[in-house]
Amino acid sequence: NGVEEIESAEPESPAVVAVGASAAPPAPPTVAETPPAPQDPPAVSPGRALKPKELVRHPVKSLRRPVGVPLGILLVIIAVAAYLIWPRPKVEGGRLMIAVLPFDNLSGDPEQEYLSDGLTEEMISQLGRLNPDSLGVIARQTSIQQKNSKKTLREIGRDLGVNYIMNGSVRLSKGDPANLADDRVRITANLSEVSSNTQVWSQSYDRMLSNVLDLQSEVAQAIASAIRVKFTPQQRARLASPLPVNSEAYQNYLKGRYQLNRRDLASMQHGLDYFGRAIAADPNFALAYVGIADTYDLLGFYSALPPTHAYH
Repeated sequence: NGVEEIESAEPESPAVVAVGASAAPPAPPTVAETPPAPQDPPAVSPGRALKPKELVRHPVKSLRRPVGVPLGILLVIIAVAAYLIWPRPKVEGGRLMIAVLPFDNLSGDPEQEYLSDGLTEEMISQLGRLNPDSLGVIARQTSIQQKNSKKTLREIGRDLGVNYIMNGSVRLSKGDPANLADDRVRITANLSEVSSNTQVWSQSYDRMLSNVLDLQSEVAQAIASAIRVKFTPQQRARLASPLPVNSEAYQNYLKGRYQLNRRDLASMQHGLDYFGRAIAADPNFALAYVGIADTYDLLGFYSALPPTHAYH
């Protein structure tokens, strides 16, 4: 069925910029138009906010396709056609395949789509890191196409060529507006087997948003147990409980990812602003630096920034 797989998502130890309270990422261009955003960034005092101008130094006017893209697209089309047409023998004892469908946003607030989409992406990352030799995970770019699909889980599973499908819902409960650490998240996760069209595992969690990384790790391990994925001692050590995160930093990180995934210039610049706000809330929050690095990588790929600057 020719779907893209991922072995793992985010680097575990990013080395993008020196992390620390005194670290100041370089500056982005002035944005002439206001990009679409789940919500406008809250006002932050000059002493804490990292403004877009502090992130990129060169003006960025448009995204251009890199040289050779038309030929690359043609080669991809040929490769996909060959994969779909060419007969393939059934592989015995191959990896199990799972797809994580976009989580439903139960808040009733469209501005919270960043949270459901962000947690879906993070869940894909967690499952992709479990045991790549035993469990393959369908990439976000493929599974996100099933958002709001009217197909049954069995139909989606057959289309994607997977053994299992994970889906669920997210609801954010706001606490004290002056203290984002009071925010709570309720996640319901379900695991279904495609061949039998049955639900094999389901669980609901109600946690502080600051413990969401630990929650994601717990869900991933529960799913692995349900489908009997085995771990090496090294993989088990890697699944050790992560440290709590700063709620404000994490929410801004997810908003930045939400904008980055739109793949247009204005949104990527807006995403840089959110990543900067995440660093302002927690200068040691590594994921925010990864988000900045990923943004620069795309800006360089699309020739929106000179390669000597984007990849420096």
